[in-house]
Amino acid sequence: MKLKQYLYSQLAITFFPIFLGLFFITSVVFLVKIASLTSIITINFAELFTLYAYVIPQIIFYTMPISFFISLVITLSKLSSEYELTVITSFGLNPVNVLKIFFPITMLLSAILLIVSVGLIPKTKFLTKQFLEIKTKEANFNIKASEFGQKFGDWLIYIQNKEDKLYQDVKLFKTLDGKDQFIISETAVLNNEKGNLSFRLNDGKAFYFLDSEVNQIDFSSMLINDSLG
Repeated sequence: MKLKQYLYSQLAITFFPIFLGLFFITSVVFLVKIASLTSIITINFAELFTLYAYVIPQIIFYTMPISFFISLVITLSKLSSEYELTVITSFGLNPVNVLKIFFPITMLLSAILLIVSVGLIPKTKFLTKQFLEIKTKEANFNIKASEFGQKFGDWLIYIQNKEDKLYQDVKLFKTLDGKDQFIISETAVLNNEKGNLSFRLNDGKAFYFLDSEVNQIDFSSMLINDSLG
């Protein structure tokens, strides 16, 4: 038992510095790759951390087996060079039995990597793809102030001013089955939930033009939905 503890401690002394070093280097590579996405989409610090969290299983999958193999070789080489392996074998343990001591921890590491590769990596890749699709859709949807000919779904839209996702003096127009619909609103807020866009119009009027009459509706809040999916 004490021999196992000693060998495991020697392995740990070598393994953790190598693993942490490789983990840091690989993390920098992935962070640079994530940061390059800012040329396509806009992300804040929290979203950057979220994307980094999604790649942690991949970093572990790449760095852990390499670190374990290198540390195991270094540990056995160190035991051999300092004649500790000779002392161990003199007590009746041959080199094969010494290697068998590391077998349980090798199997544990293999089981962890199997869970990471089969369970976590596909899930995090899907979440990353979904996140990037949503951000790309949001980036592609950009209504500019004081410009004609812009559309929100089936609606032609015109806005006077824009501050982030808050729109002021909004006007929407649509023709459906020969019936014209016209909406004006003092303010509107754009909401994006997983690619599903909606305008919440505040304090406005809606007009429905029929052949012989005009209907008017005054509203304090109205939702107009559209999907970029």
